[in-house]
Amino acid sequence: ATQQQERREPRGPRRREFQREEEKVQEPSFAADASLEAILEELKERGIGRN
Repeated sequence: ATQQQERREPRGPRRREFQREEEKVQEPSFAADASLEAILEELKERGIGRN
C-alpha cells in the first residue's frame, strides 16, 4: 500500500489514468488467476505438474 501512495503523489495529474489502467487490469487478472488455479488442479490430478 505504501508503494502505491509514493507512486501516485509525485505524478499528480496522471494518477487518474493509472487508476483507470489498474481497474481495467484487475478484472481480467482475477479471472486469469481463477482459470490458472483450475488448470493447475487439473494438471495435479493428471500428474503432469510433477517434474
